[in-house]
Amino acid sequence: MSIKVGLPGVTFNALCKITEIDREFVGSPDYMGVAQFWDWQHPQKTLLSRASVSARRKIHAALIKDGLDLNGDTGIHRSIISTVLDEEGQGL
Repeated sequence: MSIKVGLPGVTFNALCKITEIDREFVGSPDYMGVAQFWDWQHPQKTLLSRASVSARRKIHAALIKDGLDLNGDTGIHRSIISTVLDEEGQGL
């Protein structure tokens, strides 16, 4: 998996630590967008995996704000993902 974090020269070990810390923030406003917040079997995993850190934060925040399950896959979930990715210029 490749992620652009905006930290030039960050080592692999540092990125692993950042990801580990971010996993603890999943479900909270502190989520940074580095760790995955979705299940490996999530139907939208490819889109979410390719999304920028910024897009992931926005999608995560919108799902939390609307009280939605982070692993859900309803029309509302897909709409949020699609809208954010389009706004970020990362849509299909």
